Amino acid sequence: MKTRFALSLLALPALALAQVKLTQSPDKISVEIDGKPFSDFFIGKDARKPYLHPLRTADGKIITRHYPMENVKGESHDHPHHRGLWFTHGDVNGLDFWSNEPDQKGAKIKEN
Repeated sequence: MKTRFALSLLALPALALAQVKLTQSPDKISVEIDGKPFSDFFIGKDARKPYLHPLRTADGKIITRHYPMENVKGESHDHPHHRGLWFTHGDVNGLDFWSNEPDQKGAKIKEN
């Protein structure tokens, strides 16, 4: 355990040297790390709630599923509200961050 912790501390200076580039467009903010795509942060009118998609590892492998943003043959089409990575608390000051689709219970802002 102590060895893993020490090794992770040695990696910190390398992380500090990474170049992060953010490029904003009307519907998303693209994130690049060291010139390679990392993710897009969707914020436009088609994103009921903001989310990151896709997420990539340092070597570029996508680690999030494509659906519902893209249709990929053989990939499950369940849980259409699961979009990449998003904040998922069910109720924050009357706003449901879990439900994304208009027909889901709690997807709208509650009236006081």
